[in-house]
Amino acid sequence: MAHAGFPHGIEVDEHDLVKRLEKQKSNDNAHNHLFIIMFSNHPIGEMNVNYREHEAEIGIKVCESIHQNRGLGRQALKCLISFLFDAKGIDRIVLDTNLANKRAQHVYESLGFVSTGIRYQAFEDQLGVKQDVIDYLLSRDQYLHLDWRIPNNDL
Repeated sequence: MAHAGFPHGIEVDEHDLVKRLEKQKSNDNAHNHLFIIMFSNHPIGEMNVNYREHEAEIGIKVCESIHQNRGLGRQALKCLISFLFDAKGIDRIVLDTNLANKRAQHVYESLGFVSTGIRYQAFEDQLGVKQDVIDYLLSRDQYLHLDWRIPNNDL
């Protein structure tokens, strides 16, 4: 996870994750949601959504290195993006990633996201090193013209 600003990993074990999910279920805050990415009945990562009026900010982590670079994150994102636009009626999706994370940038751009700018020294990683991020946007209009869209009835 060093490429995403977590050189020591995300340092969350299964017990902590279960506690986070239980807290989410009992929280009245319907604006934030955490989704677990499953592969062969095994959790391999997470996606999160923060709703704001007609916009959703999303994030994704495929945490287990053996499951990275296999297209699983891309497939999970396609499902989430289609769900947000088609079922939730979102007008735009925003996200950011570490400027050094070229793999994530390639995935986001291949899914139709467009860079809206770079924020320098936006956060400090676990080692205290300042990190730059690149911001992305995907609008409903852009989404409607993508050839990979998942039909609403297939979600």
